[in-house]
Amino acid sequence: MRSATERAKSETQRLVKDLSLDEAQTAKILEINLKYAAKDSVRMAEMRNSGGQIDREKMIKEMQAQQEVKSAEVQAILKGDQVAKYKEYLIERQQRRQGGQNGQGRTGGEPRN
Repeated sequence: MRSATERAKSETQRLVKDLSLDEAQTAKILEINLKYAAKDSVRMAEMRNSGGQIDREKMIKEMQAQQEVKSAEVQAILKGDQVAKYKEYLIERQQRRQGGQNGQGRTGGEPRN
């Protein structure tokens, strides 16, 4: 599993490419991505340490709420058509995540898409 820093840098680089971010935007978005990747890592560690007692619905709602806040923070940094491109990026990312799962999630032996 990649570290929070690796995940944040990877997402930032995708956004640099897709949105043509300038240096100032890149630095700010990297900071946002680092913050939320760290929060995700904490949440996942808590989930692993819970002994299987996970309230899946609650976790999904928390993740969605966090993504909405993160998205608003990112959009505040973007200019002009970058906002529309970012919204497209989010939709495509959601479709990729759901595409190979048929709503069922992965089993332990399945490779990631």
